[in-house]
Amino acid sequence: STGGRLKTILNLKAKDLSNSNITLYDFKNNKSYTSFVSEVLLPNIADLVDGLEPNDYVIGRGQEIYSSRKIQRRLKKVLDQHFNNGLDVSDAKNRIVVHSLRHTFASLLVISGTPIYEVMRLMNHSSVEMTIRYAHLSPDSGKNAINSLFTPQA
Repeated sequence: STGGRLKTILNLKAKDLSNSNITLYDFKNNKSYTSFVSEVLLPNIADLVDGLEPNDYVIGRGQEIYSSRKIQRRLKKVLDQHFNNGLDVSDAKNRIVVHSLRHTFASLLVISGTPIYEVMRLMNHSSVEMTIRYAHLSPDSGKNAINSLFTPQA
């Protein structure tokens, strides 16, 4: 629920989770940023960090970091079974991979009406051009803004 890249999530430590705030380190852009955990998931997060020391990794629950390759290999089987079944091996365009979850996060934000600059911030994109690719998913994005202009304010 963070939209973070796999390496970011694998490097998540217990100290990075504080109430509904989560500090993520973006290895692609070499900077930390703050995001949020859905209130629906907060109980699960509490269970994840229960018994961990501040510098323990959340994934793997210890001092040793899981490798991206190991996680991708395990998740590939699940994604292939549920989403890629019967898909030609060379069909990279339609194949669901771990990184697809990041795109889904951004897409769902835009579809739900989140302003594009907020999506940009939550995705930790370095430019709005990276985020604007998702704008087409919100065809009625201006509708509420126009209607609010003509709605009497209380």
